[in-house]
Amino acid sequence: LPFKLLSFSIRLESKSLTDIKGSKSIVCLKLESEESEIRQAIDKFNFIWFPILKKEKLIGLASHYDIKKSLESENKFDLHQCVKTHYASIHPDQNLVIALDRMKKFDISILPVMSRYNNKSILGIITMSDIFDFFTIVKKNEEQITS
Repeated sequence: LPFKLLSFSIRLESKSLTDIKGSKSIVCLKLESEESEIRQAIDKFNFIWFPILKKEKLIGLASHYDIKKSLESENKFDLHQCVKTHYASIHPDQNLVIALDRMKKFDISILPVMSRYNNKSILGIITMSDIFDFFTIVKKNEEQITS
């Protein structure tokens, strides 16, 4: 059993984010969007987090819960008030160990995947669910090989 765990850990370090089929579609909300557009997007897409763009550059993340709460409040809606501007991110060539470490360290389940050449250009997102799906596929492949 310890050998199997050690073997799995070594493979994990050799897997970059490009080995994982991440979330198929990324839905970003634009800071300058109208309230009705924001409302329509969060009703249509039931994501937990949304990347927020300002002039096509990532400025932060906003939770579905915070956006919905703000939309339902009596105050004038301001998406900027929902945005968490301090967030962890990752580059597509980094490995799963780094992704998992950042998710644990920052207690988050989503990481924006950012361009290494433009740190405000979002390429996609990786979620804990994407990583679990990857592990499931790896486990099924191992079972097929050993049986």
